[in-house]
Amino acid sequence: MSSTASTEPKVCAQCKENIQGKCVQAMGANWHEDHFICGNCKSKLIGQQFMDVKGAPFCQKCYLAKHADRCKGCSKPIADKAVVALDAKWHQMCFRCSKCEKPIMKDQSYKIDSKTGKPHCVKC
Repeated sequence: MSSTASTEPKVCAQCKENIQGKCVQAMGANWHEDHFICGNCKSKLIGQQFMDVKGAPFCQKCYLAKHADRCKGCSKPIADKAVVALDAKWHQMCFRCSKCEKPIMKDQSYKIDSKTGKPHCVKC
């Protein structure tokens, strides 16, 4: 099997101009170093953790503030794993028994109170 080097110029995903010199490759695209920035605060993302939102890079802080799922219990952004229950997403510690207030863990059974619609652990 043989390979050939591409002679096609690399085009920046942001400005659509040819890239001469250093090139950032991220999200399946090429970027000028100065153009690989957060879609909100415009901070440089080289060497930083970022999230892809519909083809645009966002720093973690802006992603959490503007695009992350919100917890049904506390309304704060969910940065980590979420519990999916009752047609919503929750922080693990926010999905609690409505009677004893203890967290209902992901592998723990629970029931829905028919009057309030809130979860409660099997123990309660």
